Amino acid sequence: MTDSQTVTIEVETTYDRSPTDLFDAFSDKRRQHVLEYLSDYGIATLDELTTRVASREKKSSEEQQQQIAISLVHHHLPKLEETGIVSYDSDHKNIQLLADPAELAPYLALATDREFGTGGQ
Repeated sequence: MTDSQTVTIEVETTYDRSPTDLFDAFSDKRRQHVLEYLSDYGIATLDELTTRVASREKKSSEEQQQQIAISLVHHHLPKLEETGIVSYDSDHKNIQLLADPAELAPYLALATDREFGTGGQ
């Protein structure tokens, strides 16, 4: 490519995050823990997120961690993926933050400050 060439890349999103969608996504403590972690690191494995949530909820037994992983896979990650906030690769068990952390920060701060969460499922 020479200096005179210009490359344009367009990114098309297939979702439109409304404030209502974001508040709904942040309405659960487990999802809040997941989003806090992903806002810091951008990508994580299911094991990393399970460990983070278990630590925050002070649940350390293997059975408790297994229950957390199940709730993440079957409830919380699909909810976040529906909203377009994260991408979950179930084959490799990787979760990636798709949203800009700066966009999420006010919603996350409000949700955690006011404890809108339901305490996890």
